[in-house]
Amino acid sequence: METRTENQPLQQQFKADTIVSNIHRSPICPQVIHVEPSQAAVSTTKLRDFNRNTMASAWISACLVDISSWMMAHQLKLNPSKTELLVIPEGRGLHPVLDLRALNSALRKFRFKRLTTKLIASQIRAEDWFVTIDLKDAYFHIGIQPEHRKFLRFAFGGKVYQFRVLPFGLALSPCTFTKCMDATLVPLRLQGIRVLNYVDDWLSLAHSKAMAASHRDVGLVHMRSLGLKINPEKCVLSLSQRNSFLEAIWDSTRMQSYLSPARVASILSAVNAFRLDQSVSVAKAQD
Repeated sequence: METRTENQPLQQQFKADTIVSNIHRSPICPQVIHVEPSQAAVSTTKLRDFNRNTMASAWISACLVDISSWMMAHQLKLNPSKTELLVIPEGRGLHPVLDLRALNSALRKFRFKRLTTKLIASQIRAEDWFVTIDLKDAYFHIGIQPEHRKFLRFAFGGKVYQFRVLPFGLALSPCTFTKCMDATLVPLRLQGIRVLNYVDDWLSLAHSKAMAASHRDVGLVHMRSLGLKINPEKCVLSLSQRNSFLEAIWDSTRMQSYLSPARVASILSAVNAFRLDQSVSVAKAQD
């Protein structure tokens, strides 16, 4: 990443040859908008397996009804051809994933550096204090240029929708989101705040408890100013010298790290499946 001066806008602190337009600052960020049938091009895609899943179908329809009711209760008029939305809440076990294999095959491949356990270990100092932050609806913070939204369409319930934010399933999403988050962290790092980011998981480190509390508060204010939403259920905002991050336990008092219980259980499950001569998917093996 190139070094930039502090007074430069965030948008100028990185160069991403992608379809990103901006980080949403609105507290309510509609993720999908309805498209008129006449605007639906042959590039229309479908949500993976959603139309074949009756539970998902009923659930998505209920989401649309809830949104329409909310708008009516707030005296907002719903224009089905322009503003019908599809918003999938967290915590229900389903995520909207577009099958964009055809589009992905035509996209340019970008290399980018991911945070590794080796790099994390090199950044931890003896007696450090930790805070972990998890972003909510990570990719949905990143907007798509209006002229590129037509490539992110899918059909459901006889209607055509298109994503207006970065979707799951797009090959550019991990790289794009990481570069955007690197840019958002520049002002914090220029203040001497140590923070490591892996997609939507962040780890803040400080040498003293008081400094860790100060850096946590500054970081949260900075995130709110950018419209970034956190997931309180997954964040660990209480200060500690032993914390779980990226499926590993990090202990700065002993300067040790080891796999988290969840990671160990996942590995043992995959090993037992192999022993029983059962088929194990690549995704499960990687988990």
